[in-house]
Amino acid sequence: GLEYEEVLVDISLSINTPDHRGTVSVSKSAEFKDTILYTCDQICSGEPRTLPMNGDPLIYPIRPTNPSTPILYVAKDPQQLIDLRYLIVELHGLDLHTLEEHPISALFIILISLVIILFHVLLFHMIYKEYCTQPITRTAL
Repeated sequence: GLEYEEVLVDISLSINTPDHRGTVSVSKSAEFKDTILYTCDQICSGEPRTLPMNGDPLIYPIRPTNPSTPILYVAKDPQQLIDLRYLIVELHGLDLHTLEEHPISALFIILISLVIILFHVLLFHMIYKEYCTQPITRTAL
């Protein structure tokens, strides 16, 4: 564990192998139950959460950010984490809504597929015309 202002904080990282998604788990030792600590994930996307008094862990997803940010923030004052959220958005230009995973638009996939199909149809037509048709013979009048 790590010591944060004389409180022992346990942090563990895990990666789910099939989908390669990472999580960070944070808890504090039960002997420090009278100390209140607040945490938030690497972009402080939600409200700061209080670490449970009984030692149960809080789990946060690890997201890729550009530029890189720490994966976890811990503070004794929740207002520090709220202020931090606004600093992250202002200084790093991170948009909290665009960092969530969004699937590629279906229209984009359809358009790219149509362009690829059209290219291959034209290519096939040129090859067929070049090799499979009878040459035109010209006769003089």
